[in-house]
Amino acid sequence: MPLAIFPLLCMATLTALLTVGSPARIFTLPAINKEIANQLIHHEQVSLGDFINPGARVPRKAIVLYFFNRAAGGENLVTLNRIAKRNARLEVQVLGIHTDSRSSKSLEDWISGLALIYPVLDDKHSVVSTRYEIRELPLAIIVDSDGQIVSIGNPTEKALEDEINAGLASLVGG
Repeated sequence: MPLAIFPLLCMATLTALLTVGSPARIFTLPAINKEIANQLIHHEQVSLGDFINPGARVPRKAIVLYFFNRAAGGENLVTLNRIAKRNARLEVQVLGIHTDSRSSKSLEDWISGLALIYPVLDDKHSVVSTRYEIRELPLAIIVDSDGQIVSIGNPTEKALEDEINAGLASLVGG
């Protein structure tokens, strides 16, 4: 399967040390919006393995991992919600990964108030962002159903939707 690379990927090594074509690192994190995780996988702990590889609970053609915190990329969560809604029938799963150690009730309230249809996971101990070698936020990584990274980039707020859709195109036939 050809690798889909959206614009800005030439700078990928500046934002993450992972590379396009390398295997995604499996992780499990608690959901901030637990009700969405429960609806999706009947569990409050969400794993990348729930969506990829043989034995996935909810197999998907593509998974968008979006690393952010409230100050860096938080403004894009509603745009990601639109992407998730538009691509749900195409078996695309969005996972927001909040990387700030200051998790709180106000964070839960903020996420809940956005009425997102995808899980937002709490990486407050930076376990996943460290494993993914994240250097800059926000960062979007697209993973295919076999667990391979097909796109890495940190698109601007204005370009986010177009660039993620371009990265998904070869995986979902869009």
